[in-house]
Amino acid sequence: MPLSNAVSGTLSSATNTQGTPFTPINNNGQGSGASFNLEVRGTFVATWQIQRSLDGGSNWVAITNQGAALSFTGTMSETLTEPQGGAQYALIVTSYTSGTLNWKFNQ
Repeated sequence: MPLSNAVSGTLSSATNTQGTPFTPINNNGQGSGASFNLEVRGTFVATWQIQRSLDGGSNWVAITNQGAALSFTGTMSETLTEPQGGAQYALIVTSYTSGTLNWKFNQ
């Protein structure tokens, strides 16, 4: 049976608004090595980040590239891979001016 796992939402106001967390799983029910997709679409003026938690959502850290937190201002469609089990991902708006940001994590 194919894996089906998704969470989606709309962010349309307020800085530091976080979307519903997503937990990637692989076909064995574990997160390690699980590939998943993120799609962000809409018409908006906002800055957003992908954040990751390794402790059940108590603490969130922005994903990084060579130690620098990554921030985005436009739409995207990207495939990501989780290197270890138990991680959660969420989108957070760090700066908002106008519009609606629609997002979806899925497998």
